[in-house]
Amino acid sequence: MAAVLHFVLKLGHVPTVHFRASKLVRLALLSLEPPCAPLLEKRNPRFAKGCDKINIRGQKPEAKIEPVGNCSLIYSILCDKKIVMYFLEFIGQKLCCHYKNRGLFAARLLLGLFLLPALLAGFLAGQAKALEPADNLLGAPPNAGGVDLVQTRVQVKKSLEDASAWFISALRDDGLFIYHFDPEFNRIASYNDALRQLMASRLLAEMAVENSELLGLHKKNLDRVMARWYQESKGGLGYFLENGESALGTNAMGLRLLCASPYYESHFDKARSIADGIVSLINDDGSFEPYFILPSRSFDRDYSLAFYSGEAVLALLEFYEKSELETYLEAAKKVQEHYLDLYVTRIEEKHYSASVPWQTLALWHLWRITEDPRYVEAIFILNDRLLTIQDKGFYPGRFFNPDPLYGGSHTSSDGVYTESLAYALDLALKMEDQQRAANYRQGIALSVRNLISLQYLYEPHSAFPGRIPAKGAFKSRSNDRTVRIDNVQHIMEAYRKILSVW
Repeated sequence: MAAVLHFVLKLGHVPTVHFRASKLVRLALLSLEPPCAPLLEKRNPRFAKGCDKINIRGQKPEAKIEPVGNCSLIYSILCDKKIVMYFLEFIGQKLCCHYKNRGLFAARLLLGLFLLPALLAGFLAGQAKALEPADNLLGAPPNAGGVDLVQTRVQVKKSLEDASAWFISALRDDGLFIYHFDPEFNRIASYNDALRQLMASRLLAEMAVENSELLGLHKKNLDRVMARWYQESKGGLGYFLENGESALGTNAMGLRLLCASPYYESHFDKARSIADGIVSLINDDGSFEPYFILPSRSFDRDYSLAFYSGEAVLALLEFYEKSELETYLEAAKKVQEHYLDLYVTRIEEKHYSASVPWQTLALWHLWRITEDPRYVEAIFILNDRLLTIQDKGFYPGRFFNPDPLYGGSHTSSDGVYTESLAYALDLALKMEDQQRAANYRQGIALSVRNLISLQYLYEPHSAFPGRIPAKGAFKSRSNDRTVRIDNVQHIMEAYRKILSVW
């Protein structure tokens, strides 16, 4: 009843203090554990069942599940249809031992009547509100207000400071970042992703250039990722190998890492080998091949290149700016001509939102090098379209497109789209385009409020000893409390660009 009371108060927007479940609710949670434990695992089966072998900065958290008197867990249970049905089935089976088949029907009916109002109210209010924690663990929900330049800058700076502290703490003793973890159950995913690890490594490299105290951590991380994933072909072409495949985007992120590193000079030969490997994937028409080593699985070429093409052009341009080797600038310009036609000239036919941020960053660098006004116009076209998918109603600030190709909303996407708008704002200010600057500022301010609402402002309550820190990190969605490293990395990159132009 404590959970139901708190749920109703939350929907009514009545300020409440943190409710703790009564002994009766605690007993109910204990009774839930047998049927629900496997289902909680099935919600993301790739999460490791135990953390006893994980060493996070010298800590060894235990994977012991204890009853938690926290209504957020009850929310999660009430709002998960599979768990609710599994619970009803479990109770029904128990009652069947005494009441034959009538017990199953009676249990489902009674418990269904009890839970239906809460489930229905949660659905109508949206999962974002239904799963909002009881103790204001996350920031306040965003709203579509006006743009306050000073307030937005202050908010971004504070959020960046908290995110930076978590980001640095997320570097493990083995030299890699925590990739994906669940603060609620104190679990780290057993899988990894080289491309996203390399994006985080590049950000750490930039931070190390600005803060010499981070040089040691960056060197440790750089050595680790190069030893784990970097390879060279018999022809001397560099690439990053993960699970038997080498993606264009992963190689691009590896090259960007080396270009950003304060140890670039000592890795110049490897950087050039990677750049040559990327150039080898350019077709005669200027398009890219998405893989240096093809995966054994099937893949969507166009979908992959929506991300990889811009990432690769950006990597070649950053390498050119460091090396001043004209070959790589010409290669980047050739490729960009192809994708200008594909993603900008044919925008009504070929538009895909995921291509916008990386195309924007690549075009911004090309404009800075060549001052070709076509690149400015292309950036404006892409980001004007990007603003059309920003939610200004149900959940203001997030980016969402109902097209199935887009997929669901995600914090990492919100972060990189915000970064794209920041680069577009930079150009709008330089071109003295006041209307576009105002539009981009409004979109950025709205997005920032959304991002802050997804940030852990305090450490979450946990029954687990040796809890992995979460304060400063960003959950993956409004209804997904897990944290992925690229959530934090993309938002930090966006914040850093915002502060430079705001």
